[in-house]
Formats: sequence, structure tokens, C-alpha cells
Amino acid sequence: MRRILIANRSERISLACDIDLEAIAEGIGYPLLVKAAAGGGGIGMRRVDSAQTLTKTVAATQTMPAEQIEALLGELVGRHLRRADVTAGLLRDVSAAEILVITERLGTLDRRVAQLVLIKRVDLKPGWVVVQLSQIGVANTVGCRADQINPAGLTIEAPFQMRRRGVELKLHLGDAPSEVDLTLVQNIVKAQRWLGMILEGQTFTEIAKAEGTSKRRIQDVVDLALLAPETLKAISEGTQPQGLTSDYLIKTGVPANWTAQQDQFAAL
Repeated sequence: MRRILIANRSERISLACDIDLEAIAEGIGYPLLVKAAAGGGGIGMRRVDSAQTLTKTVAATQTMPAEQIEALLGELVGRHLRRADVTAGLLRDVSAAEILVITERLGTLDRRVAQLVLIKRVDLKPGWVVVQLSQIGVANTVGCRADQINPAGLTIEAPFQMRRRGVELKLHLGDAPSEVDLTLVQNIVKAQRWLGMILEGQTFTEIAKAEGTSKRRIQDVVDLALLAPETLKAISEGTQPQGLTSDYLIKTGVPANWTAQQDQFAAL
């Protein structure tokens, strides 16, 4: 378990991920380069020569969208505490009438307050987020003694997804909703236009001059015009594999054979 601190405004919540960094690095081999996923170009890139400097280097480049994390956690905690059955299991030695009053009180908590006061720890597992609430924080919020809080009711688990579109990372509770990758769509439209110009007899240089871009860019993007109809339909609906992005297609190339495309994309 490798602990990663979220650089949020409160500086009170820690995030742990089930990632064996040392094993991954050993598998790749030293020296290796580490950079923030959202860093453009070589921004934030650092060299790691040994396991002794790996953890410190990764911590220096690790970034998470703090505002999204805060909003997501506040939503999760608020949704959880608004349930009367949760309150009943969380509190000991309280009457049914008191449970209703406390549930109503917890349901009106501001998400920001819920995050700052109630959350003690957050763990990310593949597909899941686990939130550990503070026993003292909950007791102070509901107005009871800490020993009246049932520790078994302080853990919240929920499905959790991260989806990347270009350099943008979005977080979702539950299954990530379908979302159209507009950058990919725009590049496909350009590729189809450029392919049409090529079929009309124009050279890459002529197209680049007419489009205000580079010859290399034309060559990199034009293969997107070869995508199979089934793939284009999935992209238009936002249901293509998460890894099927403009960057991926440009780096790996697009097979001219549609069956080969399906086999390649199925592995994403």
C-alpha cells in the first residue's frame, strides 16, 4: 500500500492507493522517468535511478484534481448520512425519535463541512473508494459521546471510477457515465477532411499550408479517417474503450483492416 497525499486546501485528508510502485519499477528497470499524468510535454519529468529515491520522486509528481476529490467525498458522505438506517446503525443507546432528528441534522450538512470534520481517511482500491469517518468528528457533529458511536458504522464503501479525456481527469461515484471525447471527434472530422483532400490529389505540404498546421500533424492524424463504422459509432456515443483516445491512435497507428482494429481495441 502506497500512501499518496492529496494537495487539497484542507490538507487533512490522505488518499491511499493499492499500487506496488517498487514492483512496477523493478519490472521496468532502472533508470526510469516519472512524470505527472496531467503534465504537458516534459513538464514535471524526473529521473529515478534506484528504489531508494522512487517514493520521494513519485510523491513530488503525484497530482489529483483536488476540487473534484473534495466534491466527490462530500457528496458520498452526505448521501450516506442522509439514510435513517445508516444513522440507526451508527449510534448506540438512542431512541427512534432521536435518530430521526439526528438524521435530519446530518442531511443538512454542507459538503465542505462533511469533508473537513467527518472524514479521517480515504482509500482507493480498483473500482472502489473506501472512506473512514472520524469517530470523534461524528460524535461532535451529532452531539453525543464518542462511545455512543458504533465503529462498525464509520466505514463507507462505494463504486468509484476515473476517466481521462485527453489531459482532463474526471472522477465519478458509481459507473462512469458515457461521455463523448470531443477532442477525438474533432480529430476524426479533420482526418476525414484531409483524406478527402489527399484523394483529390493534394500533397501533405499543400494540405498543411491550407489548414494552417504542420505536414507532420497531417500525417499523424489522417489515419483516424480509417476507423471502422462500429468504432465511429461508439466514439460518437462515448462508449468506446477508455484508452481509445487521440493520443493512443496517433502513437499506435490505425490498422487499415477493420477486423484488426477491433482486435487491437478490444485489448484496451
